Amino acid sequence: MSSEKDTKEHEQSEVSQTAEAQTESNACDQACTEVKDKFLRVTADFQNYRSRVEKERMYSIQLGQIAVLGKLLSIVDDVDRAIDEAKKQEGADTSWLAGFELIAKSLSQLLADHQIMPIEQIETFDPELHEALAQIDSPDHTSGMIIEVMQKGYRVGDRVLRPAKVTVSK
Repeated sequence: MSSEKDTKEHEQSEVSQTAEAQTESNACDQACTEVKDKFLRVTADFQNYRSRVEKERMYSIQLGQIAVLGKLLSIVDDVDRAIDEAKKQEGADTSWLAGFELIAKSLSQLLADHQIMPIEQIETFDPELHEALAQIDSPDHTSGMIIEVMQKGYRVGDRVLRPAKVTVSK
């Protein structure tokens, strides 16, 4: 009888050890799953961080380029005015005009290479694209029509870099 009792106790002990081992195994599996989930979240957060930092870096570079090229616009205006005045002069020595036209072309290409484009001529005043410097009574134009562009405007993509300065009819 004692041997049966020992066998039963031994079996119960093995079942108890198996149950404990199973519980420990489940706890380990759960801990492993939690660590794996945390690792995946941290990895995803880090990738999002890297992406955000890269976008911010590119945006900062673009802002710097736009600031520098925006200052170049006054030089472009000066060259355009010189060319326009030279073309108005009859009989004057305009041998330098070809050189200025090449400079104007190079400046235009530089701006285009950086996606800085002139604002296209629009007949109607748009406060998003234009800055009205004067309003003039004009029987030939309806109210809100642009009569004269005094300074070209420029945009970078959809963003206005410098609004066009215009005269508008009343």
